[in-house]
Amino acid sequence: MEYIQTYNTNVNGDKMKVFFVLDENGGAKSVKVGNQVVPSEEGIQFYVDKHVALQIDKCDLIIESRPYLKVKDGETIEIPDEVQQREERIKELEKELEELRGNQ
Repeated sequence: MEYIQTYNTNVNGDKMKVFFVLDENGGAKSVKVGNQVVPSEEGIQFYVDKHVALQIDKCDLIIESRPYLKVKDGETIEIPDEVQQREERIKELEKELEELRGNQ
């Protein structure tokens, strides 16, 4: 089961809002995507990476002790090359930083 990284804010403007409208039983009835969405119904809001928002139909809203998103069984979230390269570079830099801190 692959969990989706969600964010509480969009301070840098690089995330996208997804708002799940809830039905009378507390399940997801529909989803609205976009930072200009102004909800008028009860629901749950997350900020996610833009490539995830564009593929939100591949995700399930899970409501347990706290709500979260996961990739549906049999689905895969495609990561654009630019995002993937950035994530790999971040991992490289974090590793280098750990090595530098270890030599202090």
